[in-house]
Amino acid sequence: MAITISSQSQLLDNQILIDSAVTADAQNNVRLSEATSYLFKIDNLNVASSAAYFKIWDHTNPIVGTTEPDYVLMIPATTSKTIIVTPGITFTEGLSYACTLLAVVSSVANPSHTVSLKMVVA
Repeated sequence: MAITISSQSQLLDNQILIDSAVTADAQNNVRLSEATSYLFKIDNLNVASSAAYFKIWDHTNPIVGTTEPDYVLMIPATTSKTIIVTPGITFTEGLSYACTLLAVVSSVANPSHTVSLKMVVA
């Protein structure tokens, strides 16, 4: 997976995080500090894909398959979902995420096909 984080307006202190291939391997504490997320755009567009489950933790080092996520977002097959959160979700410990094939906490399997992510964080 390739993750890029680009700064936006200095007035707003926003960044856009892009992950071109979200897997069951947790991306831990991606901001290295407290973070607030305002928007998630998750693409599960492959025609042959199954539903994917995007999991988010307020934790610096969650263990996929063991640590219960704070949020689980189901992304149906062949779908792109944009989720806007007002006034945002604050992650005081650290913003970590992963994507699995199943919704259950114990799932450690990767999604059936590539899932990509764009996230606005501050």
